[in-house]
Amino acid sequence: MNSKLAAALLLVLIVENPVLAFDTTQFKVPDSNFPIPSGAIFVAPNGNDANAGTQAAPLLTPAAAVKKAVNGSTIVVRAGVYYEVNLGTVSKKITLQAYPHEQVHFLGSKPATGWTKEQTYWRTAWTNPLASLNINCPKEVINPAYPNACLPEQVFVAGAPLAQVTSKAEVVAGKFFMDSANNVLYIGTDPTSKLVEVGTLTIGLQFYPAAAGSRVLGIGFAQYSSYILSNTAAIQSYADNFTVDLCSFVQQAAEGLKLAGVNNIVRSSVFSYNGQNGLGCNKCHGSLIEWNYIAFNNQEHFATSKCGAYCTIAGMKVAHVDRLTVNMNNFYRNNAGGLWFDLGCTNAMVTRNLFKENGDGVAMNSGLFYEVSSTGTVASNAFIKNKGNGIQISGSDRTRIYNNNFVKNKIDITAKDDTRTACGFETYSCQLNLTWDTTGTVVRNNLFSNNLLYGIDSPGVTDQVTSSNLMFSNIDHNGWYRANTTGLYLVRWCPTSDNCPTRYKTHTNFMQATNLDWAPPSIGVRDTPNNPFFVDEDSDKLSLKSDSSARSAGTALPADIAAYLGVPASPIDMGALTYRDKVV
Repeated sequence: MNSKLAAALLLVLIVENPVLAFDTTQFKVPDSNFPIPSGAIFVAPNGNDANAGTQAAPLLTPAAAVKKAVNGSTIVVRAGVYYEVNLGTVSKKITLQAYPHEQVHFLGSKPATGWTKEQTYWRTAWTNPLASLNINCPKEVINPAYPNACLPEQVFVAGAPLAQVTSKAEVVAGKFFMDSANNVLYIGTDPTSKLVEVGTLTIGLQFYPAAAGSRVLGIGFAQYSSYILSNTAAIQSYADNFTVDLCSFVQQAAEGLKLAGVNNIVRSSVFSYNGQNGLGCNKCHGSLIEWNYIAFNNQEHFATSKCGAYCTIAGMKVAHVDRLTVNMNNFYRNNAGGLWFDLGCTNAMVTRNLFKENGDGVAMNSGLFYEVSSTGTVASNAFIKNKGNGIQISGSDRTRIYNNNFVKNKIDITAKDDTRTACGFETYSCQLNLTWDTTGTVVRNNLFSNNLLYGIDSPGVTDQVTSSNLMFSNIDHNGWYRANTTGLYLVRWCPTSDNCPTRYKTHTNFMQATNLDWAPPSIGVRDTPNNPFFVDEDSDKLSLKSDSSARSAGTALPADIAAYLGVPASPIDMGALTYRDKVV
């Protein structure tokens, strides 16, 4: 043995991992207890696909159960981690559900073993099934600090994602390189006695229109290598009356759930730590999105400004939808906007949600963005510490903003416009006769507290066609508070359509200068440490103080909003009446 060979062998260590388990506690699926109908098909980790599929003789794979199912079948899955679950296309009505109170996880990955240590990294033989994908990655979506965001490959060590690099020389702790040409995977994190999982599938299952009425209940979906600007996600559904309840969608490379049918229900589920969006829907008219936790999405840090037509990033992105109800959800710390309506959405009802700390800190992301749409209602929500806007209205007419709490956002409400017209841009909005002009916005019964920049920002921009005076029809019966107004302004306003912002320190200054309907009984309190509205805003205790002047100070609610919230139209308090995680 020569000295060079001996030295080389000293640098090489074979690491054989035991087959460890996916960490089901890190991304626990919400507990469920759905009834099991007679004749259900059973799947279990100790099953066999040659079995009958009964509870006593279960199948092994979910794919075999879907194949066995007929229209109307229920598939019950026992506790376990099921790797590389690809159920293909479903063209029959099925229910796919977890056994009561058991944790069921479908993964788009599989474990990697047989690691060899070389110098400061580890390698294993690996044939990359994603190597042949045709990825459309416009430069506009790339944040220069995250140049490989579009690549769909994923590697997890003990549940923690590694960042992808494009050469072996870049591999250090926390990073991986997929050498598809030579069928080798390199990681910079020690895999000894740790589970290493590698993404292999871009999609888990697709429900086609013939699967109308299907349901997915109590199942966790993780580590699917979906990719941006594609029809990939852990679940994609074109079926009407589709239900997702008590599920989780975590650690997808791009999007978790895509909906394209009508009258869907997505309820009590978790959408978090996905590379792009938690979920999205297009033309999912009449759907209900409620009681979900939508947090920490856009883990790949896709660009959210100057991305043009490729801007699709948010906790939840919606387009071309009529009558979507978004109720009682928690949009929290998404590295982008929380909820984004775009391209011809109409009659949206956004109620009782919590929008907190959303934004990437670079772009002016919003808790809620209502863009080139119409007739949206935003009522009884809480917008707290969002890094850009609490709400941004852009190119949207007749938006109603009633009884919301705005606390410590950079800007509470921004209203803008631009030169785009519906008929000059897309057929869908043109056929609805949408104007894509910001007009007729109503802002009433809201409480604004300690924003960092402006309460209302309507600055006018160089390509704006609508003046601030036309953007709003009513701004009244609101409460405004700032502990310290030194160097700060409440409103930025442009009475023409040019770039002409004028700043006002108080609502009284603004009313006197503009002669607009922003008159008392709006309440303005400033330069005092004593918040006149909330019990303790620093602890998110946003109940009204017993002696608050905001009690019964609101103007009467429109009848449809009062009916939906289940409150009398008057008398009504200012601020949020109820919202997610807080009953006020």
